[in-house]
Amino acid sequence: MKRERIILIVLMVVALAYALYTYWPILSPYLRGAQKVKPAVVAVAPGAGKTPATLTQTPTTAAVPPALVETKEAEEAAPVLSGAKLTDPFSLRVAVQKKEASSKPEEQAPPPEAPPEPKLEGIWMDSGMKVAFISGQALGVGGAVMGWEVKEISNNRVVLQKGSATKILEMEGK
Repeated sequence: MKRERIILIVLMVVALAYALYTYWPILSPYLRGAQKVKPAVVAVAPGAGKTPATLTQTPTTAAVPPALVETKEAEEAAPVLSGAKLTDPFSLRVAVQKKEASSKPEEQAPPPEAPPEPKLEGIWMDSGMKVAFISGQALGVGGAVMGWEVKEISNNRVVLQKGSATKILEMEGK
């Protein structure tokens, strides 16, 4: 009984350690507490040049990202950013480019291709059960593939019928 408790406790400790290891990036802000970090914002005095001597670091009372601090540089960059076209990266783009050929009159379209013919891939016979493998499908007598109905399966051939037309598929000899 005591041994089972020890094993259970060890398993729980291992599971807890694994969970902490796995979810540490999510849990770390809550475990450390809110650290009050005051970022230093570089402020440029109005009319001053861009020399290192004129730059001063002043801590702010509220955490304001440097991009939101209003300076002459930010005001000059604003027109450039306002002209940028923002698009939703997750939106479905149906027509990226139009074909050049669509503006030209289309030439004669090629005649439609004839439908593919059924191809015999194999025959399996076992104690009264006959199966033909035709164009990737396993069919018994009475089955249909590409509009053709299987009428007969023998050792090396399969007879197909479509309306009044009859087609005989034979196994290729080796």
